[in-house]
Amino acid sequence: MRNFRNLRGSHAWGGEGYNTYWLLRVVGSLLLAYVVTGVYSCDELRYSGWGQRAAATVEQATPSLGTGRYDLPGVQVTYRFVDAAGVAQRGGATYPVGSTIAVGDQVEVVYILHEKFSDRPVALRRAWAAMVFLGLTLLVAAGVALLGFNVARDIREMERKDRARKARP
Repeated sequence: MRNFRNLRGSHAWGGEGYNTYWLLRVVGSLLLAYVVTGVYSCDELRYSGWGQRAAATVEQATPSLGTGRYDLPGVQVTYRFVDAAGVAQRGGATYPVGSTIAVGDQVEVVYILHEKFSDRPVALRRAWAAMVFLGLTLLVAAGVALLGFNVARDIREMERKDRARKARP
């Protein structure tokens, strides 16, 4: 059984195996990017379809160096808002470095009604993921169409050769 290391070919700059190895790496990377951006896109779609907006008041804004495992450098903000059902909610987010947010400022948040901890600032949307997902979807569709075209062309070529072979005496 061949493993991926054997697909590299006999020397560094040529061979069918070498091309197959790099093709598998590129396709694997694109597949991973497709899945990750797909997850973010579904999240964006959920907020776009069912999300409601509200004005929130910043209660605390603290600069952070991002020293923890999942902490990002920036400004950690805690805010409070009232949702459409009249329930006071509290949330927080980390804004990028250089954000000028102070205590008492108003920030717009989007949340999903009747779902705890679903709030996030509108300014921190991940619309880029939807764009990448759409681009990768179009790339995959174009690849499938090209593959289908090549297969159909090969079938027509084989049928033509078969007719020519049968027509000869």
